[in-house]
Amino acid sequence: MASTGVTSMSSQPSSIPLFEGENYDFWCVKMKTLFMSQDVWDLVENGFDELENVITLTPVEKYQWKELKKMDAKTLLFIQQGVGNNIFPRIMRASKAKEAWDILQWEFQGDKRTRLVKLQALRKKTGKYENEGE
Repeated sequence: MASTGVTSMSSQPSSIPLFEGENYDFWCVKMKTLFMSQDVWDLVENGFDELENVITLTPVEKYQWKELKKMDAKTLLFIQQGVGNNIFPRIMRASKAKEAWDILQWEFQGDKRTRLVKLQALRKKTGKYENEGE
């Protein structure tokens, strides 16, 4: 789990920064501050492991597990609300906050050249799979 104790998230922030494909680094800093203010940055950065057998948990552990999953869902919602409709399809299948955050970080972090190289590598990889399917 991301932390030993589970704390409830503070009230929803009044304004979530919006990322529409420009100035990712600025947006990233603002979102990190938002996550830190909600005490969920560790969850975004490190994620949490799924439990194989919830039945064996004590009632307190079950409650903590449920709260952790709820915090992750709220954090994922912050990320989803923080991206424009043109960016959202990239993360719409992410089921955890860390997964969505990592997708955005992989695609948008770094300079234009780094992003272009990553994109070209991805296109080659997907093109290979398309050719194999023919």
